[in-house]
Amino acid sequence: MPKFQLAMAGIFLGFAVVIWLAFLRPVPVRSAVGVVRSRALAPAGEYVQYQPGSRSSFHTPTTISMPEHYVLGIQLDGHRTEMRYAANPVEASNFAVGQRVSVEYQERGLPPFWRRSYITDLKRAD
Repeated sequence: MPKFQLAMAGIFLGFAVVIWLAFLRPVPVRSAVGVVRSRALAPAGEYVQYQPGSRSSFHTPTTISMPEHYVLGIQLDGHRTEMRYAANPVEASNFAVGQRVSVEYQERGLPPFWRRSYITDLKRAD
């Protein structure tokens, strides 16, 4: 029995290390310049989050509202894929399609298998 428990502990430790490497480890913030290629309005809406599992107590679903926002598609110089950035209507009014922007972003993931870039700041490149 202890061998099984040690094996399971090793497996869970491996999962924890992979999660830390993909999402939690410190990564450098990079800067780049790009162009706003698209700007689309995403209307206000809501989605329902259900509590998982079967429990004997009473759990009601949680309704989470999403405010109206714009999704900006940004093509960075030297990158093949277009990045997306969600901005509230007031912030998005500062950006037009075809405008040059300065972006700060982080690349997270497990590089040989999966990689994703997250935009942390967006400014006009005047």
